[in-house]
Amino acid sequence: MNRILLLGAGFSRNWGGRLASEVRSDLQTALHDNHRLSMLLQQRDFESVLGLLQGEYDREPNPENQQLLGAMQGAVSDIFGRMNRSFMARPSMEFGNDIAFSIRKYLTKFNAIFTVNQDLLLEFKHRPDDPGIWHGSAFPHGYQIPGMQEVRPPDAPMDIDRLHSKWVPIGDLRLQANMQPYFKLHGSSQWETAEASAMLVIGSGKTAAINRFAILRWYWEQFLYYLSLPDTRLVVIGYGFADEHINQAIGRPPLGGPG
Repeated sequence: MNRILLLGAGFSRNWGGRLASEVRSDLQTALHDNHRLSMLLQQRDFESVLGLLQGEYDREPNPENQQLLGAMQGAVSDIFGRMNRSFMARPSMEFGNDIAFSIRKYLTKFNAIFTVNQDLLLEFKHRPDDPGIWHGSAFPHGYQIPGMQEVRPPDAPMDIDRLHSKWVPIGDLRLQANMQPYFKLHGSSQWETAEASAMLVIGSGKTAAINRFAILRWYWEQFLYYLSLPDTRLVVIGYGFADEHINQAIGRPPLGGPG
C-alpha cells in the first residue's frame, strides 16, 4: 500500500503555528499605520492581498508599489520568524512519553510526506537521526528534503541557532535510498535560490510561482506521481482545501511516472 501524508497549517497549529486567519490578524496589527494595507487586509485574506500587491508591482514597478509590496513581504517574514523561534524553543513536538502514541513515530509510517506549510517545525523537531523513532520503519536512515541542502553561517559552531541557516537547491533531483522524502510544495521560509531570491510561494498565482523554480516543479511532479500510484491512501492533516491546484490533483490524480 502507498501511504502519503499531506500537511497544512492546522498541523503546525498544535504547536503554536498560525492559521491563515491568524496571520491576517497579525498583519493587521503590524501594518495598522499603513492605510492602504490596513484597508486591504480588512477586505481580503492575506494571500489575496499579497497577490494583488505583487501584480501591481509587476505592472508598475514604481517606488510606491515597491514600498507597499516590501512592507507586506517584510511583515509576513516577521511572522514566520516568530513562529520558527517558537518551534525552536520547544523541547519536543511530543505530548507524552509513550512511543506507541508518538507523533514522530506516526510520521515514519508514510511513504512520503507533502506539506503546503513553510514553517520549520519538522526541520527542528522531527530528527532524522533518532534511532528510536526510525527503528522498524521502511526508512532506517531517517527523512530527507530532496534536492535541498542546509547551509549554516560560515565558521559557525556546530550548535549554531538554526534560525540563521539557509536552504539552497543542490540540483540533484533524486530520492535517496532508505530515506523518507519530505516535500515542501510551496517552498519554505528559509529557502533561497543561488541568487539569494526567496523560494516562498504565497499569494495568488501559486502554479506560476511554482513553475519558476525547478525544485518546486519537480516536487509538484512527485506529488502527482505518488497520488497516481495503485492502492494509494492519502491522509490529510490541517489542510483547509483553499489551494485549487492541490484540490484538483487530489480529486483527479493523473497517471504517469515521476519527472
